[in-house]
Amino acid sequence: MPGSDLVRELLDALNRRDLDGVVATLHPDVEWFDQAAIPTEEPHRGTVAVRAHFQTWLDSWEELSYEIEELIEDGDQIVLMLNRRARPTGGGDEVADRAAYVVAIRGDKIGSFAGYTTRDAAIEGAGLKDPHTA
Repeated sequence: MPGSDLVRELLDALNRRDLDGVVATLHPDVEWFDQAAIPTEEPHRGTVAVRAHFQTWLDSWEELSYEIEELIEDGDQIVLMLNRRARPTGGGDEVADRAAYVVAIRGDKIGSFAGYTTRDAAIEGAGLKDPHTA
């Protein structure tokens, strides 16, 4: 399965709040690095740790959705720009932001997922060239 399909499967599972579906896309030795703005111990290593992380994350949000804005795939490296929308558990205003990630495919699963502060930083972190300037 191409890496882009794995990423879409992962995000679909998150949007459904399906943690078994999330874990099904992950390599057993996955490493998950959150964005600097999310205050957690990093990285989360292994499917048990990533599942626990996402259970806490999902519990924080009454509504949560991820939408792919841009996906750049080069071999086993993927740069991903996401639009996120969420409403906190217990009420409150909806929040929305953009997030940049680098996903590395290992075999036929997601081997690592790393948050970056900007699209440019993610492209650089993946060691790729920006397709808009190449």
